[in-house]
Amino acid sequence: MDISQKTIGLLIDYLDGNTSQATLGGVLKRHNLGDADPGPDDSKFSNMSKARRADKALTAALKSRKEPELLDLAATALREQEDDPASPEWVRELLTSLRADGFACTATTTVVKPASA
Repeated sequence: MDISQKTIGLLIDYLDGNTSQATLGGVLKRHNLGDADPGPDDSKFSNMSKARRADKALTAALKSRKEPELLDLAATALREQEDDPASPEWVRELLTSLRADGFACTATTTVVKPASA
């Protein structure tokens, strides 16, 4: 199964809204997705937004077939929102997008796994 660009975009939204310039690199590295992050300290990229940094890192991960790592990030994003009754719209959109990509997941269990064939 392949993760869609829509799902990647929603993960970018999650990272943009839930990290700072200083913490984004750490979050990406904890999920083994930081290889393509130019980081906030590189002078060439010092004015780059978090969303653009996340886009570069996640797009590179998708091209490198790091699907398990991307799914782990998705599970983390969902888990961080599961107890919040006022979860942002991107949470519902991420669940819908993952399901459309063929993965079984819920906001309460945060288990992201391939759906049964």
